[in-house]
Amino acid sequence: MSELATATATTGLPIPEVVTQLPVNKNADTNDWDTVFAIRFNDANTAISDSWSKVNDKAKNVLQAASDDPSFKLDGKLGPWQLTIGGDGKNIRMGCPFVSGTFNSGSKQYDVTGYEVVIEVGMQWVPDPDQFAFSIGDNDTVSTIKNDLNNNKLDDTLIAQFKKNGKTLSSSATASVINQDEDWVITDGKVNYYIFYYTDKFDNEFLQVYQFEDAWKNNLKILEESISQQEPAVVIVTIKNNKTEGIAAAVLQDLLSEWFNTNIGEFNHVFSSLDLSPSLSEKDNYHWLKPTGTSYAVTDNGTLENSVFGVLTMTQGNPAPASHQVSPNAIPNGDGVNAGFLISGTSFMKNMMLAGARTVFDNAPESSFDISNDGLTVTNNKKIVWGRFKKDDKPMYSVSSSYASQLDNNQLPEKMVADLKGQWVGNPNGGGSYVPGIMVEGFSAHMTQKGMNWYLSSSDEKTVYLLEVNPKDNTKIDMYTSIIVTIEAKQFKMSLDNSYLEIQFIDLLYPESWEYDVHINYTEQVSLGLKEVQNKQIFYFDKVTKDMTINVTKTKVAITVGIVEDSILAAIGLVAAIAPVIDGLRAAASIVEVTEDAGNAVITTEEFVEATEEISDVDQELNETNGLLNGAEQVRGGWPAFKNAFTATRWKVLGGIAGAVGAVVGGQAAIEAIMEAMAKNEWEKVPGFDEFANTAIYPYSWPGVDSYDLKKAALAASLQIGLKTQSSNK
Repeated sequence: MSELATATATTGLPIPEVVTQLPVNKNADTNDWDTVFAIRFNDANTAISDSWSKVNDKAKNVLQAASDDPSFKLDGKLGPWQLTIGGDGKNIRMGCPFVSGTFNSGSKQYDVTGYEVVIEVGMQWVPDPDQFAFSIGDNDTVSTIKNDLNNNKLDDTLIAQFKKNGKTLSSSATASVINQDEDWVITDGKVNYYIFYYTDKFDNEFLQVYQFEDAWKNNLKILEESISQQEPAVVIVTIKNNKTEGIAAAVLQDLLSEWFNTNIGEFNHVFSSLDLSPSLSEKDNYHWLKPTGTSYAVTDNGTLENSVFGVLTMTQGNPAPASHQVSPNAIPNGDGVNAGFLISGTSFMKNMMLAGARTVFDNAPESSFDISNDGLTVTNNKKIVWGRFKKDDKPMYSVSSSYASQLDNNQLPEKMVADLKGQWVGNPNGGGSYVPGIMVEGFSAHMTQKGMNWYLSSSDEKTVYLLEVNPKDNTKIDMYTSIIVTIEAKQFKMSLDNSYLEIQFIDLLYPESWEYDVHINYTEQVSLGLKEVQNKQIFYFDKVTKDMTINVTKTKVAITVGIVEDSILAAIGLVAAIAPVIDGLRAAASIVEVTEDAGNAVITTEEFVEATEEISDVDQELNETNGLLNGAEQVRGGWPAFKNAFTATRWKVLGGIAGAVGAVVGGQAAIEAIMEAMAKNEWEKVPGFDEFANTAIYPYSWPGVDSYDLKKAALAASLQIGLKTQSSNK
């Protein structure tokens, strides 16, 4: 047995505070997007300005003439586009200043230097960065193509437009109408292209062409609804510092509307200056965070300093939602935080918390769990084993460790079966006696940790003996009676409830006595945050609430107050291993009702708090340590005592989260190593949340930012991470 199993020293663990009420964090919902990266408007604008020289020239050079009168012509150069207040959600407003250029209006010429065009763009029209898309804005060309599409005809003009934009349609490509005069689909083998028609307020006509992508299903639906309302992709809100008047002013707006709507894809070039699309590959540890669909949104909070710009992403090919919103709370307040990263509650539960649930139940397969309640609850969908525990710390019998190699191969040695039938106790040369042993003929052997732990099970699985190498004498294998606790389907739940994680055992049948049944309902709610341990940020429990209900029902004997009290004591053992905690909770327990058929007792959150407050910090830390040791031993396949099992569950959940945060490989062995490192105060071996942030979030960066300081992490309807940027010129 390793030193972990016999450790008695405390670990210096930060002790979660037991409270009557958990903090309520401001909701930072991702609005059904998988991840959201958020920065302030002024940070985004500075980044765009700093890297404007690298932005595609198509986003800078405006050349547009009126099709019916070429003497009206705009030829200018734009400076950095800047986010401005006034937009909301998917409708982003930007100021686009001219740094040079002229506008010819008949015989008159205007210098447009200093003009600033304020536009509002519907981001549902902006294609994903890697998506093939293009626009057609010439009215005559649009009219010709549209008429043929209405007749399910793919004409040469449209084929030429595809080729001009880098795609050659095959001779077998076909066109068909979705909605007459509004949208169509082109099918070319396995590839589909969707085409949408709309007009702006100047009666300019546009066709927007998008190659179909799974992640864009919802966007296509939104566009169908948008075009029916004649909603253009880009609206000219105003032109600041505009010196034109009369017909020249009207034509200038017309030309700008046509240019921006034809160049809708250039918004990605502008935003790409922020380099906000992380370069996570499918081989990276955090490939589940790799964006497979991207959009943008804003929340206008009145000023550039507090308004929020968000990069919205979907991962793992998930379809994009209809909502294009970024939470005003995406960036947490305080500690100099100026950027936020959100992982949706559903993604957090699926990719991080499910690992914790599996760890609780001996690495049960994912198929043993369902994710329900809109993706926010993990629950077991079948009966599974919670744990095999020692009923008594004192072994029943011991046999030679020479049987270990056969047991490791799940073989029950015949000689060991014979040895267990009876044992000689006392002096082998006389004065001793032969004591009848136990019968294990027909049992099966199961290895849980090679060379260390095994169990023997009868064919009906009603009798199980636990085996482990004696920690002080490795020539012996000790045998223990067992308590096997199984959880019926739907009786274990782990849920994200906005600001905290809730772990529930529902109607757990505790195998205390064949004469009566003890049913336990136990709920533990934990808030999660960052703890700095040895200069390292650890994702950790912060505050905890607990409550327990014990119901005792008659099987063979009538229920008495004494039986209920004994049942309370047994149930309390599941949350405590040391006498001061057990005594405090036993005194706090309230027996509600006792009849001949049933008894009922409750330990409320307030009673947990009162009992805990009377216990020294040393005892509290020792109890947490015992829970951690219990969990670590069980995770590795060992046999802990049936004490502190609920506390151990919490530690195993945290071990599973740590494994997901660290993207470790090795399954249970890796989780056990993490928990063992915690127990031994070897925090350098525990994955830090800093590492997760650096790997998974750092690719979201912008010019002048070298890295981040990780400041906060909490639950707020999502996993909310607060960051402070580090810059090279600070």
